[in-house]
Amino acid sequence: MRIIMIFAPTYYELPKAIVKELHKLSADVEVIALATTRHVYDRFLNDKEIIDKEYLVSDCIEDRMKEWIAADYNPELLEKYEQILGTDIINNILIADRQVGQGFVTCADPVETSLTLSIKDHNKKRAYITGCLDYFMNLVDAHKVDAALFYAIADANMAALAEILKLKGKKTLRINHSRVDDLHLLDTDLYGLLGPVYERVNNGETPSEQHRNNAQQWLDNYRSKDASQPDYMLSWQTNLNKSLKPFGIMKGFVHAVLRLTLYRFIKGEKPLTTETGLQRVKDSLSIPKKYYSFCYNTPFMTADEIGQRPFIYYPLHVDPESSTMHLAPQHTNQFAVIEAYAKQKPMHMDLIIKEHPNMIGNRPAGFYKKLLALPGVYMVDPRYPSTELIKKSSLVATITGTVTWEAVLLGKPVISNGVSPYTKANVLSLGIVYEPDMTKLCKAIETASRMEPVPDENITTFLGCLFEESFPMSSSLLWLSYGANDIRKNHSAITKIAEHLLNRLNG
Repeated sequence: MRIIMIFAPTYYELPKAIVKELHKLSADVEVIALATTRHVYDRFLNDKEIIDKEYLVSDCIEDRMKEWIAADYNPELLEKYEQILGTDIINNILIADRQVGQGFVTCADPVETSLTLSIKDHNKKRAYITGCLDYFMNLVDAHKVDAALFYAIADANMAALAEILKLKGKKTLRINHSRVDDLHLLDTDLYGLLGPVYERVNNGETPSEQHRNNAQQWLDNYRSKDASQPDYMLSWQTNLNKSLKPFGIMKGFVHAVLRLTLYRFIKGEKPLTTETGLQRVKDSLSIPKKYYSFCYNTPFMTADEIGQRPFIYYPLHVDPESSTMHLAPQHTNQFAVIEAYAKQKPMHMDLIIKEHPNMIGNRPAGFYKKLLALPGVYMVDPRYPSTELIKKSSLVATITGTVTWEAVLLGKPVISNGVSPYTKANVLSLGIVYEPDMTKLCKAIETASRMEPVPDENITTFLGCLFEESFPMSSSLLWLSYGANDIRKNHSAITKIAEHLLNRLNG
């Protein structure tokens, strides 16, 4: 069995630990290591803890990216892959890339990297995508790859690899957060839709009595919580407040200037996908300015005004966000989505918008003013608890957000314009209207308004199956910096990943 493992700047020690566990459990597994950047690849080649026999072969994706950028556009080769995979998949591979597909996301400030600067011309984008597809097609065929383990599919490279594996009937597996506490699972779905869970419930499987009881207890506890913000949000706000005080702003500016100098005169070439030094310097000043402008110049509804009239609650997504770009590629312009709701909602209802805290300071100039110019559209302070907005709303609208899950748990109907784990699970569909067509929102709102809450029995079936498929693990192993001690603390989770991986490969 041959499996591709991805290594990235923050996702490095975890895959290495998984490989060691795999080889303890089975001598038949051969691993192909792909490093996302040259810095990661150099670290991999010089890692004394890595034994040569643990890896069949290794390569650096960034080196290949430079080749794709430098190559001439080959129309015949691109048309060949469009015929093999389909036009919609090829387009989605481009749209889903935050940098190569820049321009498709219109509600966030663009990022400037060596990659975005190199492929401004559309034929360069075509050459890049063609080279990407050709590389992974040849890699999978040459090494007879059986599967790949992803930590995310958030760019054209990983999307192309995943789609080619799917085309060839191979396994695409992903370590995915379940959106319940600290539970993770080995997802069989390309884009993190909790495949093992919705497959089980849609096949009529039921969890054990113990897991169903645990699910009901978890659900009761969730509903009994007060409207205070979750711990991670409070921590984020604490760090943000520090960075936006005068000393924090000065510290951020100095740090950005030092990074610019360091890369220009000492460290040499910067990774293709990392923000340029000038971009970081500009951001260190523009983000605090736009943050304060948003906080002090935006006319938010007061707490007393919220709920005086019936309203639809729409939480803004992070832009760009891989789930939206993969699962709802026709709805990457959130302003257009909100405008469609504003035009088709009942006139007696408001449309209340809440900004995602991570996006404050990262929207284009004039975005909120344009948003609030839409009749019947209002904004609330981003610190206002989302659970309270859900409870007070008539219904919730989203593209692909986790708010779908929160609304189901709290007994509110949802309109989802994109696919999510919850739209795919038939036991939850009683409370969700899936409507990707923006011209049919009026009917969707009428349908959702008549819906009854999803029965607890259905929710606990979904939750119970999720509990049976998942394991606790710190999400820092996927997204944040961590050390050997964190790997030791999460050893049982790493063992679970290796066991589940082997079961999937042998299944």
